[in-house]
Amino acid sequence: NRFFSERRFTGYSGLKLPPEKINQIVNCLVEGVSIRATSRLVGVEKKTVLRVLVHAGELCQRVMDSRLRGLHLRYVQADEIWNWVGVIVIALLLSWAILGSMR
Repeated sequence: NRFFSERRFTGYSGLKLPPEKINQIVNCLVEGVSIRATSRLVGVEKKTVLRVLVHAGELCQRVMDSRLRGLHLRYVQADEIWNWVGVIVIALLLSWAILGSMR
């Protein structure tokens, strides 16, 4: 006996949560809410949020791989990535400075 799901060939296939919960999780993550806060707001475990995040990332990668072909770009704007990297570097420098002064 084989059962066919209505979710097959959709973005929800492979996930057991209701689509409303999946949408809530993705919306929270897109808005920059942390994983822990998202799990509290939506009422699911942190592992579930991570699982949905990985699933959404894999879907995005498939879409990008299939749609973005043969592009000849002169420039790529990556402002958000560099802002995030800058924050991490500053945090590391501050932590090293604090740890160095504690010695």
